[in-house]
Amino acid sequence: MPNIIGKYELIKTLGRGGFSKVKLARNRDNFQEVAIKIHKLDNPELDQERVNVIQNEAKLLSTIQHERIVNIIDYFPRQVVQKTDGTQYEVVCVIISEIADGGELFFYVKNSGAFKERHARHLFRQMLEGLHFLHKQGFCHRDLKPDNILLTENFDVKIADFGFAGPMAGRQNEGYLTTTLGTVPYQAPEINLRQTYKGEDVDVFSLGIILFIMVTGLPPFKVADDSDFFYRQIIHGKMAEYWDYFKSQVKLNGGSEFSENFMDLIQRMLEFIPDQRIKLDQIFEHNWVKSSDYPYPDEIRQELARRKAKNSLEEQKVAAQKKQQKAKYHAKMRGVINEDDVDDDDTKKEAFKIEKHIDVSNEQMLLNHVILISEHPDEILEVIQDYINEKKDEEDIEINENAKKPYKALIKHIKPEGISLEFSFNIIKLEGQEMFAIEFQNYNGLQDDFLNFINDLDAELSKKFGYVDVEDEEAD
Repeated sequence: MPNIIGKYELIKTLGRGGFSKVKLARNRDNFQEVAIKIHKLDNPELDQERVNVIQNEAKLLSTIQHERIVNIIDYFPRQVVQKTDGTQYEVVCVIISEIADGGELFFYVKNSGAFKERHARHLFRQMLEGLHFLHKQGFCHRDLKPDNILLTENFDVKIADFGFAGPMAGRQNEGYLTTTLGTVPYQAPEINLRQTYKGEDVDVFSLGIILFIMVTGLPPFKVADDSDFFYRQIIHGKMAEYWDYFKSQVKLNGGSEFSENFMDLIQRMLEFIPDQRIKLDQIFEHNWVKSSDYPYPDEIRQELARRKAKNSLEEQKVAAQKKQQKAKYHAKMRGVINEDDVDDDDTKKEAFKIEKHIDVSNEQMLLNHVILISEHPDEILEVIQDYINEKKDEEDIEINENAKKPYKALIKHIKPEGISLEFSFNIIKLEGQEMFAIEFQNYNGLQDDFLNFINDLDAELSKKFGYVDVEDEEAD
């Protein structure tokens, strides 16, 4: 039974910030999946000023609805989380919003590198649509960055995190804002100089940085002021030297040459003098944005799906490494292992033996499910076989092993009405790493049944190898 908050059951943690956690949850009435941002009362940094910022975000989102914005479903100033053990604790500023489970744009660049201009153009146009709507509603964002650009399951853009949003007209209806807000690498120079500023100008500047990162895979500078070497080149119009440097860096990384229209748009969006900076309506009409060099729907979906698969692998790799570290720590505490007893020669022989008969994959394939784990494949296989044998006492399950590939097998889950689930697993070694991937491919049956089976198996592996599961460890 999962933990409960109001009419929602908490499923897992999607992310965390300095003040909050974001949970995947399900409405128990209509089974709709949502994202719930919660803030614990025992957080010493959650002062009244921060609470005001959170409430500002909730009030703003409750007044606007758009396909390019993460829309709010509900908001509670206070709520109680009911835990599975019968205990409970109070949380505040509970924001319930629609889910954008494709993840942050940040990781699509971080893990897979720069986008081709045609692919970046597709995402950028959608960002423009969301920001244009927000501005027309009388609000500016003031904290645009790749972390706050989310993708849905279908890879549509949604702008998120409106905690720093403010009125375009200014607090005094003079058209200017004064508060120093945002994330420094994405802040416009007028904010860094503590000057009054217009909301449209600072959002355009931040959006220009996002576009630059998407196409180059690099930040355009560290901070937008005269102390930064690269932004100083922009201030003083030394654009030939500026672009020569970034062209050379992108070429070293195997990237493509920038188009003239791309460089022109970036220069106009990152303009030092706000009044000379390109406006949002003008960006829509810019030649780079209007270009016919645009990806077909299947092309962009395949590209983003490939990147998302890489994100999932990287995420699971980090989780597996954390689990392994915790397992080793607890084993040492129990006196099960002693690092001084490890023989380097034996380790090298074992590694060679594994390399000899385990498939090594260089490709990042789009799979139904992958579990990453740092254990010997013989031991992994033994746990899987034991788990299936235990399940056989309650259900009819077949496992057909592949004699030529000892770490590959087909599993059939059979019910009286016939085969309800059929999938394969394959244990491979990740090249250049002391880690293995268990790849699962679903051939027959409902996806939910397949994922439930795999999640149960993942929990069994964690238990057998002494892992402290990352999500179970968190206080929901």
